Amino acid sequence: MHIAENAPENQFALSEELILVKQSVSNKVELLSKMADLLYRHGHVKDSYKEALLSREEVFPTGLNTQVSGVAIPHADSAHVNHSAIAMATLHQPVDFQAMDNPNNTVPVEIVIMLAIKEPKSQLVMLQNIMRILQQNDILVSIKAADSAAEVMEILSQHLSA
Repeated sequence: MHIAENAPENQFALSEELILVKQSVSNKVELLSKMADLLYRHGHVKDSYKEALLSREEVFPTGLNTQVSGVAIPHADSAHVNHSAIAMATLHQPVDFQAMDNPNNTVPVEIVIMLAIKEPKSQLVMLQNIMRILQQNDILVSIKAADSAAEVMEILSQHLSA
């Protein structure tokens, strides 16, 4: 799998236009809406994606604690996706997400990796790549410290392509 701007269905598009850096938002709904709108504006998802994403997040929370930062990996069903893509955001201040492993707990999230998955069988490979990143503190520290989408893109391009 390679990161590509015009990706075949088994690849994920990732570009600087899909990366938001040091965002200031008041809550997860505002953040997820902003990211879903970004994917929609670039043609990766259908207009139904945002509602599906927000609904799914309520039922299947995506907040994860790492040693460095809270991370969320939200996504919606492939029926709402035109082309596979990854949108990413880093936050100026964390926002609370429900924990994936225990929805009664919250996770202060500072990094969000939103997946738009057209071909469901490619989800597992991408999630494995993302989990490898989440287990490497130095990468997470670099992503959090990045001041531009170009910096984040450089970090991700080194670690997400397989």
